Amino acid sequence: MADSQINTRRQFVKVTAAATLAALASAGHAAPTPDSDIASMYRDYLAARDAYNRLDPDDAETELEHLIHLSDRITMATPCSLHDYAVKILHADNDGDMNANDEQIALVAEARRIVGAH
Repeated sequence: MADSQINTRRQFVKVTAAATLAALASAGHAAPTPDSDIASMYRDYLAARDAYNRLDPDDAETELEHLIHLSDRITMATPCSLHDYAVKILHADNDGDMNANDEQIALVAEARRIVGAH
């Protein structure tokens, strides 16, 4: 496949994904649900991660186990809304891990817009 065909296909995928998310959002499926289980677990995860990062790793085994437990629960949870799914994407991104290609970067950016994260 020629580079121009690959670039055209990537652009099509980006536009299609953005249009799909926009359609879902306009249909009310992206309404913020800050009280959902996934959103609540993610807030707990962020607080636990921040607390863990302030500790000496040699003295924080219990905190690390709690952080891993919360992360596993978020990963295994079934999203009930577009907002929940966007939260799961932000969790998977882990503050910038999903940056290997334009598609990952666009996906995370769209998730941030849906969730209202900066």
